[in-house]
Amino acid sequence: PPMQESELSSLSCTVSLLTDFEQGEDAFDWTVGVHGIMIDFVDPRGVARSAVYLPEVIPEQGWTKAQAVDSLVRKAGFSQPITDSLRKAIRLTRYKSSKQTRSYAEWQLTRQRNGCNGR
Repeated sequence: PPMQESELSSLSCTVSLLTDFEQGEDAFDWTVGVHGIMIDFVDPRGVARSAVYLPEVIPEQGWTKAQAVDSLVRKAGFSQPITDSLRKAIRLTRYKSSKQTRSYAEWQLTRQRNGCNGR
């Protein structure tokens, strides 16, 4: 259902600005809690696949690097057994992010300061 006006005061929005993209040496060349990771690989059937996690996802889930990489392989749609040779074929890009959150009240104040009318 659509949001009700009475719910606006509890609304907030978070944006992650992704920065510092670097190619990893392998699927495990990144730091939990520091980097987000994006993987690209071609599965044994020749299907190109990719998936990504923001930096906060892995520590929130309590995953090790291996668990995170395997989870990304599944997120990419690969349902066959995950082998060491598949992991070695993964191209990993690591990155950092800057996360900002604003409440509805902060958004309203910014709009008022900038002379914007309405909601």
